[in-house]
Amino acid sequence: MAGCGSVWWWWCVLVMCVVLTTATPNNPLATLVSRLFQDIPALKFTIFNSRQQQQQQQHSSTQRSGRNYGVLPRLCYGELGCLETGPDFLHQEYRSYNMEPNSRQQINVMFHVRSRQDPSGVLVRGTELSQVLTSTSFKPDRPTKIIIHGFLNGRDMPWLEVIGDEYLKVQDVNVVYVDWTDGSLAIYSQAVANTRVAGLEVAHFINWLQENTGLSPSTVHIIGHSLGSHVAGYAGERVIGLGRISGLDPAEPFFQFMPPAVRLDPSDANFVDVIHTDAGQFSLSGGYGLLQPVGHVDFYPNGGKQQTGCEQSPTPPLFALLSDSNILRGVEDSLGCNHMRAVTLFRDSITSTCPYLAFKCPSYSDFLKGACFRCDGDEAGCASMGEEANTWADNWQPNSVQQMYLSTGPPSSLCLYHYKLRVNVGPGEAGCGTRGSLNVNFITPQYTGKFTITNRIYEGDKPYTFTLEYKHDLGVSEGVVVTWDPHQGVDSPSCRINYNAALPITSLTLTNIEVTLYSRRRSGRSQGTPSEITICPPGNKRVAWVRSGESLRMYPCISTTINTSTPTGPLVLPHFANTIILINARNKSTESVRGMMLLLLVVCVLSGGWVEGTHLDDNHLHHHQPLDLSALPAYLPSTTTPTHQSVLDSDGAFTVFWTPDLQKNEVIWEIHARTLGWIGFGFSSNGNMAGSDFLTAWIEDGQLHLQDRYGTGETLPPLDDHADWRPLYAHENDTHTVLVVARDINTCDSQDYPLTNDSVRLMYAWSDTDPVDGNLYYHGPHRGSKYAFVLVPFYRQDLPQDADVWTISQSIKMPHLQETFYWCHVEKVPKWEKKHHYIGYEMIYGKNSRTNLHHVVVFECMNEGGSSLESTMEQYVGHPGYECYTPNMPDHFFLCERYLITWAIGSEGDMAPDIAGFPLGEKHGGATYFLFQSHYDNQHIEPDVTVEWDMNIYYTDKLRELDAGTMTLGHTLLFSLTVPPRSPSWQLTGHCSSACTSASIPPQGINVFIAFLHAHYAAKSLRLRHFRGSEELPPIAEDFNFAADFQQSRRLYKEVKLLPGDHLTVECNYDSRNRNNSTFAGWGARDEMCSSFLSYYPRIDMSLCQSSPNVQVINDNFRLSGFPKDMNVGDLYVFDPKMVDGRRYQEAVNALPWDSLDHQKINTRITQADQLIRCQYNYGQLVKLDTNMTRYPKTTQYVSPEDKTCSYIHGSSGQTEMNSYGQRTTQTNGLVLGNILLVVLVSLCTKDMSP
Repeated sequence: MAGCGSVWWWWCVLVMCVVLTTATPNNPLATLVSRLFQDIPALKFTIFNSRQQQQQQQHSSTQRSGRNYGVLPRLCYGELGCLETGPDFLHQEYRSYNMEPNSRQQINVMFHVRSRQDPSGVLVRGTELSQVLTSTSFKPDRPTKIIIHGFLNGRDMPWLEVIGDEYLKVQDVNVVYVDWTDGSLAIYSQAVANTRVAGLEVAHFINWLQENTGLSPSTVHIIGHSLGSHVAGYAGERVIGLGRISGLDPAEPFFQFMPPAVRLDPSDANFVDVIHTDAGQFSLSGGYGLLQPVGHVDFYPNGGKQQTGCEQSPTPPLFALLSDSNILRGVEDSLGCNHMRAVTLFRDSITSTCPYLAFKCPSYSDFLKGACFRCDGDEAGCASMGEEANTWADNWQPNSVQQMYLSTGPPSSLCLYHYKLRVNVGPGEAGCGTRGSLNVNFITPQYTGKFTITNRIYEGDKPYTFTLEYKHDLGVSEGVVVTWDPHQGVDSPSCRINYNAALPITSLTLTNIEVTLYSRRRSGRSQGTPSEITICPPGNKRVAWVRSGESLRMYPCISTTINTSTPTGPLVLPHFANTIILINARNKSTESVRGMMLLLLVVCVLSGGWVEGTHLDDNHLHHHQPLDLSALPAYLPSTTTPTHQSVLDSDGAFTVFWTPDLQKNEVIWEIHARTLGWIGFGFSSNGNMAGSDFLTAWIEDGQLHLQDRYGTGETLPPLDDHADWRPLYAHENDTHTVLVVARDINTCDSQDYPLTNDSVRLMYAWSDTDPVDGNLYYHGPHRGSKYAFVLVPFYRQDLPQDADVWTISQSIKMPHLQETFYWCHVEKVPKWEKKHHYIGYEMIYGKNSRTNLHHVVVFECMNEGGSSLESTMEQYVGHPGYECYTPNMPDHFFLCERYLITWAIGSEGDMAPDIAGFPLGEKHGGATYFLFQSHYDNQHIEPDVTVEWDMNIYYTDKLRELDAGTMTLGHTLLFSLTVPPRSPSWQLTGHCSSACTSASIPPQGINVFIAFLHAHYAAKSLRLRHFRGSEELPPIAEDFNFAADFQQSRRLYKEVKLLPGDHLTVECNYDSRNRNNSTFAGWGARDEMCSSFLSYYPRIDMSLCQSSPNVQVINDNFRLSGFPKDMNVGDLYVFDPKMVDGRRYQEAVNALPWDSLDHQKINTRITQADQLIRCQYNYGQLVKLDTNMTRYPKTTQYVSPEDKTCSYIHGSSGQTEMNSYGQRTTQTNGLVLGNILLVVLVSLCTKDMSP
């Protein structure tokens, strides 16, 4: 402790402790404070004695207040053995005094023994070890994990139990927590002394088990944190043949640079591994861990000092003891983020498939330069940090020091994969090169790895190598998107920099270090995954020029040889009608004549004889015959970046990218499949083959085989009469087939599936082999489908570079025999002085989350007027949570009612537009506290279901122009939301009345940019209608193929303006033909809802506008006995009220003779009747309205514009008639003549014209 500032800082802490604990003497902190003041003489000696005074007394043994500060006499503890404190325990700089340990009874060490057979475990006192045999499930033939806490910790620290839980997930082990709480809750110098007695207790525990149960010490692994690391060392020196010790950031003060007898050292176990995470300069705010290597192998993540995510601490860590209402959480905070990170890293390594590979290196700076990525012949140059470090134990020399370095991320993505990127720059312009930043996005089936290589100079004809890190294993890259950002700088006198020049790239090579060096270890990857992939310019060009402001797409280098010479087979010409015309090229002497014929053909087309959209008979155009790859149109996939993407299968083997163009009535599809056999892709409303629209394709002998098919049932789809898939690009490499095709949105073909704004199933299949003699063999298990919005704008957009991420993680074990389970917990954002905007989120699917997680909703917690909720909500921060809407859930949670994020099954995430962001923080117009409501679903009541997920929430302090908000519309979640059984079509409605919008929306209106439609499994269509005055406007959103398994929000192509007085209606249509009982409102996935959530700007105070039918309307139409007069019809979440006759509502409704009732008539009466409106502010208070009743407005019904894509022939005077299937039934004379002329010209062009 150097400097007066440190002295007074300590006294400030003590004074505040006294003040804060005097009023609450039963607070756990009071006990700690009392102990601090009991040991004031020692504390005074530590803090106030000058370095000179300490040096004078370093070899003396002076008694102060019953404590000894020099060389201690021999101290014995009965069956535990004796301790001696000789000269090794004193050093004028690092350990200038020693204190006498407390007695064994005062330290009171206990052992908490757990196993899979007894997860709760049994607590055994160190003086009563016989209970291990009589009361616990301990078995000596299992490996034993002993976990020891550190300073100011105790048995109840959450991280202890979490590490034990992780071990029990993956191994059948004995887990033992060492509780020396009474020895650790003291001033630091006293706790240091007590570690030696705690070590004796642990050694006695192991030796006793060896003697009485036959336990082999070699199967014992001790994990200690902070002072607990040294407790483990003291235990190890008294246990012969101890298997392993893992030191998690061993404590520095009084141990750094001391002899091995004083601290943890390699002789304490057969293998000692250490993780250093807080090895900076010791101060009150950190630097609590050792810098000195003390094991067989010492790991230094991020250099062992500043850990990612710990950069900013709002208060010095020790202040957390005084400010946190939860003393244990406060203790963890007081130990510092960096110091606790070693625990987090080790815990994650137990179950992670990421290898945490570290490399032997002279220094961290050398590691960052990429100079140490090697494992050497005996693998002694690398090791896996954490649980698997012992797999390298045989490679260490007994007396060698192995310092290993690696990079790790924040808690949301701790383990990082290391990559080496080689950029080969081609010949450039004259000068010294070009300066700028290179952005490289590696595209894989599951992730897009985004890397930015900062400002530097690139000279021509040189390779550049960079070390990169990413939170995911990128696996097989299917291509990259490269952008170039030139920068200005200062030229040297002898060299001119081309600041505005494009960057020439000949190739990119990405090497996965973990796969290259770790292939024989557990990497969680399938065999055969390449460790290195080279990306080449598109079109097999030698150099790709990346220009400022442009995105260049590049693909894996093609290893197969494709004929690029003048083709002797069919040529493919894209034409005005987007139809493929095949003309046989016989010899060069006919080219001029053929050219003239083609010119005549073009004239004919332009004159209107052959019109856009016409399909010719296959007798004339052989759409299904193979095409030379070299004859495909000059389409380069790199010229545009697709706007949409979806990984269709769970293994990432089949990925599609697409770009819809509504003006051109087409969609460009880019298909990447991990196969060299045939692939299939298409559309279906429900995932069944009947009614589907499918293509099949494969590449064989340099030719593309492309077939258009349509589904008739669970058989091989027959060939379509007209081929509507237009090939643009195709190639194979060693692992993948890539196909780019175009197809019209509406092909006007009855055998095709018309694409709309509705949900659609993208279907896929593939085979490992090409067809034989043109016969497609069954694909086997390689098939499936996934919902998507084909035409709706994609949710994802590039994040601004200044965006930060807030990651929320949850792991929930569902209660046994419970089908639906809701879990609620509270999170908070920091108290930023500067305003921040939330701008989007992304869901990261984890274990069972795609099958058992139904939705996650984030609510803003708000008080009227925006006043602080700290006094009510702070107590729940850090608490794991409560089951929602049960008596255990705190009433304060009902202060959280405004939706911020609404994620539901099938969704990936969403982003706000550039103009708006959602404010964060109570003082900035947003919320500080947020309620996370998670809905878990276990339909088949499977046992032991654990669901895990992460949500990345993106925010920025670079504010958008306007604040955004959300509002909830639809049917109020009440009992009146009822769907009768066996009904093919039952509609429920929810209104937002003009009275509510008049009272809440400003005169200039609000702009809606996202609409989210939500219901459950009985729903088949949803629509959000928009009324203004006497006119109905176009619907804001609608889906006539609604799927409860796919609930992605809809980004609107054009923002919708809402004005005061507008009326909004949510209509939900249900099909309950497969249900024998009525379906009611409720939380379960088999219950129902009818809602729409709107995101808009600028933000207003109104957050909810819903309605429900009048109670009397429900009673009369369902012929019930009546509701109690004192029932509050405005209460939310009333699902099963009691009736006058004593029955419950749901029982009475299910008893109705529904098969003999007129469903349509009853439904019409209910939907057209008056409804009770609920118009609500952010903080739950109702908006005062002139009238609380509403119904459908009297307006002219909106009629969608006629789709003339298939109805009119452009360039002719006639109109094509369409039947109900969208087929042409008549053609004009001009069209017929045009087709005849086309056939004649094609015949002429293909005829042998040699003299």
